[in-house]
Amino acid sequence: MLLLMVWMMLGCGYALAQKMTPAQKAANAKRAKELFETTFKKVYGEEGSRLTYSVNIIGVFKTSGTIYYKNGKERYDEKKITVWNDGKQYVRLNKPKETIEIYASDDPERNSHSGAMKLNPDNYDYELETEDGEYKIELEAKKNVDGIKRLMLALDQKSLVPKYLKLRFGIFSIKVQLSNIKFGDINDSLFDFPAEKYKGLKKIDHRTQNQKRK
Repeated sequence: MLLLMVWMMLGCGYALAQKMTPAQKAANAKRAKELFETTFKKVYGEEGSRLTYSVNIIGVFKTSGTIYYKNGKERYDEKKITVWNDGKQYVRLNKPKETIEIYASDDPERNSHSGAMKLNPDNYDYELETEDGEYKIELEAKKNVDGIKRLMLALDQKSLVPKYLKLRFGIFSIKVQLSNIKFGDINDSLFDFPAEKYKGLKKIDHRTQNQKRK
């Protein structure tokens, strides 16, 4: 389900680092981290972003959709699922079941994969390769880091727009194609759940239930 299930893939083990001196490795890692953090801030920052993603593992898993981010808020649309997260409440529409589930925005139970998907850029070692007009930024988790173990992000070398990414969790690996990317000018109303439109659907409010467990 969604990019939250999707961002995995076999990290590419580049031979580049083996050919560099320690000073060159340090400079390479610094540049790689700068490029990654710049992209990271554009995607998740105050101006917001939109991107379309597509994954197809033949015979195993297939999904596509559009996701929006802005300063802690998120919205994503897939064929069967739509989610609105305005920073206070997280609302998930299951279209086939015609149900609405509501969680507190910071409730880890809202998505079983949310913990595994957390990424702190400082928890990784970096490496950069330039190939076929692309910057390929590889991140490898430092010791004892949970979640994403290896990630490779490809950027267009001229525009610095993301083209695809590969992530790996343990033995699971997936390549995610990215397109239709827009940075900035994302309206806050996109993250508001249109309650009136779905007032006839069954609603399951987990906020009270989960608060009682605490």
